[in-house]
Amino acid sequence: MDALYDSKHTEAEIRIQQAQVQRTQRWMQDALFDSIQNAFEQAWILDCDPMVKPLYGKQSGAEIGYNPKKPGRPSHTIHTYWISALGLVLGAELQNGKLNSAKHSLPGMMAILERLLPHQRPRLVRADCAFGNETLMKELEEIDQPYLFKLKQSANVKKLVQKHWGRDTWCDVGQGWQARKDQLQLMGWSQSRRVIVLRRQIKGELLVETKSRGRGKKVSSIPATKLLNTVLHLSTITRRSSCMNMPY
Repeated sequence: MDALYDSKHTEAEIRIQQAQVQRTQRWMQDALFDSIQNAFEQAWILDCDPMVKPLYGKQSGAEIGYNPKKPGRPSHTIHTYWISALGLVLGAELQNGKLNSAKHSLPGMMAILERLLPHQRPRLVRADCAFGNETLMKELEEIDQPYLFKLKQSANVKKLVQKHWGRDTWCDVGQGWQARKDQLQLMGWSQSRRVIVLRRQIKGELLVETKSRGRGKKVSSIPATKLLNTVLHLSTITRRSSCMNMPY
């Protein structure tokens, strides 16, 4: 948060402002959690996502970082945590545009989980592939918190997909998706972890651009019946059944 304060403020003024912000945050969090205690008694999913907010003009904390919609433009990053089914935000942390990686979401996420009793915690923590790293997963595993993260399709992940692709024992998990489960240990991981491979048939036709001998590029149409969309999820959810009902 220090980067969001203007350089015109003295160190003493910044400390006073920070203390005031912390008191306000504690009051708001206490009031929010007290008002939704009943929601924590139900099965729920905690979604996490760092969102990039492009900025115009001069604003405190504006930094040039990852910005897919406006590359090269300064931005803020808002690390957000919410109850999936309700769309209810439990916390949002404003940081400068360079602090957009998942590791900067970890403190806010853990603060939410640690203030809940074990039976009040979410059925799972769900996030995109940026969260599928050793540091973040290990923190959740240490408090026995189940999670479901997407995986980047690295070389070893692609080998796993190829291993399962031609097999017939895919499990129907609803909404057109099929799934298979396996164990995977990627480089940098301290242990193997459960992985869910999902696939579904793409609707309609796709145009594919291929190289042609002496004629440049060639565009052709491929029927959807020959194509499947593949998504990989990293999961610590344990079930007795052979199939897993994905929470989507």
